[in-house]
Amino acid sequence: MPNTVALNWSPDDRLHEAITIDYISGMSQRTYLFEEPNQAVFKPMLHWALDRADLRAETNLAARYALQIEFSDLDSDFFGADLAGKSTAIYRLVDRRTGQKIYENEISSNFVALYPRLNEDDASLAYDISSKPFFAAQAAFAGYALSEGVIVEAINNNEDLTDFFDGKIVEASQAAWDDVYQAYFWASGVSLIAGPTTVVARQLNPMNYLSLKFDDRVFAREQAQTRFGALSKTGLSDRNGPERARQVNAQILAQSITLFLIDLSEQENVAFTHILPCSRSAEVEAEWQALMLAGKKVVSDDCTVYDSKDDQKGFGVAVWRQ
Repeated sequence: MPNTVALNWSPDDRLHEAITIDYISGMSQRTYLFEEPNQAVFKPMLHWALDRADLRAETNLAARYALQIEFSDLDSDFFGADLAGKSTAIYRLVDRRTGQKIYENEISSNFVALYPRLNEDDASLAYDISSKPFFAAQAAFAGYALSEGVIVEAINNNEDLTDFFDGKIVEASQAAWDDVYQAYFWASGVSLIAGPTTVVARQLNPMNYLSLKFDDRVFAREQAQTRFGALSKTGLSDRNGPERARQVNAQILAQSITLFLIDLSEQENVAFTHILPCSRSAEVEAEWQALMLAGKKVVSDDCTVYDSKDDQKGFGVAVWRQ
């Protein structure tokens, strides 16, 4: 689903570009044997989120408020098909001048990364692996059988053709045919099972079910496939175990940050900015007017995308009209 609302603090808000990170506790600095939520993943996400919301202070002097985060429960599975993760953290904002708390709340998040079961992609892979050698074996056998069983027999049994070729052509022996049959059946059989065997072997790969850390990668290559982004509780993830674990870690931490910013905006009376398409259809125009009449902040998405599109003459239909 697209992002239809956004949170950003304006210069009129006291937290606007005034927050710095004081400390993060209850979370390891990095992963070790198994993939786990860690500060190497969390800090860049937190910095990015604060920057996007116009909360991060540009200088130490501008940082009037300190963000303190204390994780009391942080866990993710290291073995299994569907990997789950959860976090519970206290987010606290402190006035750096007085030490007074201006915000504190406990934020919890959870996510289940679903293991991709057998699907059409696996069937397609099995077909691609098996089909080429299988059809090659059929073509080779058909060519040999046509040559030896039809053409040679036709020449040897026809006097005119025999004279043309200066005598009969030596036919393949029964032993040669036995070798051909054996090679054909082996090639066909191995080809047919090669694809399904490869798919099964990938399913049985233990690395699909263990989140062992084998490299220095911190972030997943791609996010889990979720319907509601960071607020989703489940999503289809990667088949590789370490990659799936990294997707879980990123998801629960992104969800924790998102819930914190939503809760903070409610306490600070910072309203959502609504995002509407720049298409300006009648429905969008009506929604735009309704939001503005209700006193909501409204912005559009990138209008240059709509402006760059050439005017179309419509979808043509071949119907003769007099």
